Amino acid sequence: MTCDVYYDDIGMSYDEIAAMLPSNTTINIKKIPPYMSDIAAAIHKKTVHCSFLFASLTDYLCNLTTRYRYEELNRLHDSPDSFIDECIDYVVNRYIEKAVELFETVLSLEENKSKQFLWANYQDTFIRCKEHAKERRFKRQEDEKYLGKKSFSDEIHRSFNEFLVVVKSSFGFLPYDHSKQLI
Repeated sequence: MTCDVYYDDIGMSYDEIAAMLPSNTTINIKKIPPYMSDIAAAIHKKTVHCSFLFASLTDYLCNLTTRYRYEELNRLHDSPDSFIDECIDYVVNRYIEKAVELFETVLSLEENKSKQFLWANYQDTFIRCKEHAKERRFKRQEDEKYLGKKSFSDEIHRSFNEFLVVVKSSFGFLPYDHSKQLI
């Protein structure tokens, strides 16, 4: 895999950037827009402790920086907050994707006439979970505005955990065990 890694002025060396990516990655180092600084710093300092989140975010940044030039990246977001929201949406969507893949595997093993109903209900439940968790996140952020800006690591962990709480309350269990994700 080849990844264009964009750096900012946080002082990461090539070796430090290479250490945070999979060993089979060819790295081209370039400059990143300022709104990505918090995310790059969190990955670099390894303050994103959940392996699922860490792997999802590094994958997302690699995909973005490979797909877009610096000038294009610079125009994608006007603030770090909008990019953080997009990163949260990405990891939530990735969890849903993994859970759906697992569910598809289980359904393919069963001979069940109600598969279509189960499938549609499963997807609808995830969509409702995602929207409910997003509403909870925005309300929490509004309620805690007086505390000031939180670190990216705190925000991604709290937001993802809020989503998992909603999923668990809707399904009664977590359909995908993200804690077993290997980096």
